[in-house]
Amino acid sequence: MSAELPGSYESMFRSALEAAGTGRMDQAIELALRIVNRLCRLRPESIAGKPDLQDTLRRGWYAAVQFLRWEKRFSEAVDLCNQVADRLRDPDEARQLVGSLMIEQGQIEPGLAYLREIAERRQESSYWAHLAVEQIVLQQFELAEASCRAALSLAQDNDQTASVNLTLFELYQQTGQVDQALSAWNMAAVLNTELNDLVSQVCDWLIHRGDLEKAKIYLARDKNPVTQMFYQGLIDWHSNLPQPARDKWRRVTQMKAGTSGTAIEAWLEAAVRLREPAKVTEWAQQAQPLAYVQGIGELALVGIAHAMQGDTAQAQEWFREATTRLQRRWPPRSTLSARHWALLTDLVKDQEAVQSVASYFDRGSDGA
Repeated sequence: MSAELPGSYESMFRSALEAAGTGRMDQAIELALRIVNRLCRLRPESIAGKPDLQDTLRRGWYAAVQFLRWEKRFSEAVDLCNQVADRLRDPDEARQLVGSLMIEQGQIEPGLAYLREIAERRQESSYWAHLAVEQIVLQQFELAEASCRAALSLAQDNDQTASVNLTLFELYQQTGQVDQALSAWNMAAVLNTELNDLVSQVCDWLIHRGDLEKAKIYLARDKNPVTQMFYQGLIDWHSNLPQPARDKWRRVTQMKAGTSGTAIEAWLEAAVRLREPAKVTEWAQQAQPLAYVQGIGELALVGIAHAMQGDTAQAQEWFREATTRLQRRWPPRSTLSARHWALLTDLVKDQEAVQSVASYFDRGSDGA
């Protein structure tokens, strides 16, 4: 809704997001629930005839469920889904979320069975694709591939087909099937040309696998000068060409990062790798408050920059925010990636400073 008056739904929704972003979760939940409860007091037929109220209810409900998830208040989240289901345009959207919540709280087989029942009853691509995503999380890869095939057979348009191919790309990434993964990505990119804006993520994966020649092929598709130049430098670095790598990263830092999260992260990492942490911390000051910094990678790189400057208290603050967000994801993670750990230990020579932040990192295996 467009109204901005105090007490309006839009005002409450904005306040809820702001509260969540600054860690005031009880207030965020209370505000989101206030939206839902006000609208649920209306008769279902009153909401059904007003798309703006339906959209507002859905936004408030979904936000409240996510906030409750973050706080591990699963039974309340499930109850809320059941409360609003019959007032949503698609009641199965709420029921589907119930299945995912069941899985997240440990009721894995009942949750999967519930999602499968919905997918078999509805016979729509999105429901099979959702089941596949959960199966990938649980490393049930053969079942996930079968669910993706079912989703593909039911896809109604290019966007749905592209979305399922992205899910297959993730599945094949996790199972180490490089050619199948790239085939799935290529199909998705043909069907949805906007995905070419994210091709640098494919390059990142290939580079860290050591498939540098394949990475060069995909990097040629990247239209963003920041990410393209950064990854050209990273390929040089992994090809034992450190000076050409640094030359490219310096050119990156002379560009404007723009607003793309991927480009911002590339710009920050270029500055960190050039051992110019002041550029990163200056960017962070402009991006404050910390809650408004979007990406985990961005948070980690700012923390590394502070550690390079010897400010371990600030570094811990940024790492703490990053790990808090990782814990809210599904599946949850409690530490930053081993790749960020390797970057930190390469750039910060003060071992006392390194050890003071070590608990925020995965130090023993390859991270994502």
